[in-house]
Amino acid sequence: MRYVLDASVVLKWFIPEAHSAAALRLLDGVRTGELIVIAPDILLPEVGNALWKRSVIREHIPTSIAGRDLADFLDLPVLLRSSKSVAPIAFDVAVATKHSFYDALYIATAIDTKSELITADDALVRKLQRRYAFIRHVSTL
Repeated sequence: MRYVLDASVVLKWFIPEAHSAAALRLLDGVRTGELIVIAPDILLPEVGNALWKRSVIREHIPTSIAGRDLADFLDLPVLLRSSKSVAPIAFDVAVATKHSFYDALYIATAIDTKSELITADDALVRKLQRRYAFIRHVSTL
């Protein structure tokens, strides 16, 4: 099985939050090779920035743990695709939906790879799931 995951799901692999159990089931699938995860290359800076912010700015987790979490993420077989390759599709999605280009890159990657997009972003699901039926909330898994 193949999914596009956004940072809202991937972060739940490292930081316990609502729906972390569902996200961790996806991580188990990644580790066993049963699940292929694809994402635009912006996933790396989004994950790194969120870990930095939660450790340095909000002081929710020690920086040593955040650094370890980032290293663990980098060791996972997540296929990062060039944002450049889907940027035209993403721009069209962003314009058509009046939604951020950042999120549109994930949608465009799902379109390009004919995959479902799994997110924990409630607003994204509410706003765009009717238009893009392949968008699923992580809680539905």
